[in-house]
Amino acid sequence: MGILVSQIYRLLWSRASVIVRDFGVSVPQMECLAVLSAQPGISNVEIAAELRITPQAVSLVQRSLEEAGLVHRSRRQADARVLTTELTAKGRKLFERADATLREDDEEVLANMTERDRIQLRRLLGGVIETMSAR
Repeated sequence: MGILVSQIYRLLWSRASVIVRDFGVSVPQMECLAVLSAQPGISNVEIAAELRITPQAVSLVQRSLEEAGLVHRSRRQADARVLTTELTAKGRKLFERADATLREDDEEVLANMTERDRIQLRRLLGGVIETMSAR
């Protein structure tokens, strides 16, 4: 199963890279924007946990996003040691457009599946993620 999932991952990554490149971002940057869209103001450590990458990797991605004017970072009032990040208006707009394009591509990828099969696929993949995350 691992090889099959790896093949799917590489194909999806490749498609996503082409799509988000048109918006001037990379897949890791887009993943960070997605987390920030869903959870504004979270810390680097929280983003890293969500994406299953290191806080250092998050900092590198966020630095480039901040330089592009897509995010704003600030110190948490309750604890100045904690850096939080939020999307700027420009970042929110870019994310929404890129995300819509990625969703259209998902629909194209799954076009040969019935809605019932799509729901089942999402449920099964979610179960695999849940099981693997618990270990």
